[in-house]
Amino acid sequence: MNGKNVARLSAQVMDSPSGAAFHNGLVTSITQYFDCRSQLRVDHFRVWISFLNFVSDLYGNLGFTYQGELVNVVFQIFDYMLKAPSLSHSRSKSWNVLSERF
Repeated sequence: MNGKNVARLSAQVMDSPSGAAFHNGLVTSITQYFDCRSQLRVDHFRVWISFLNFVSDLYGNLGFTYQGELVNVVFQIFDYMLKAPSLSHSRSKSWNVLSERF
């Protein structure tokens, strides 16, 4: 199952009766990944990129009307990524990963 499907499924589960418990676990997990961002970016860059894609897809599947702690964490991640040093590092690291394939 790819990240887009997991994000779509996660958004659907949050609308279910057990959605509150799932929401709390998801917020905790995403926050822990974000707290480890420095290590992920350096040692596990592909995991970091997959995480960013998942967060983006998750927010896209939740829609713009969803509010809560999860949205705050997502915007904190987006804010971090749009700062110049992070964006430059991600861009150069992505280029290195792509060039290894060819």
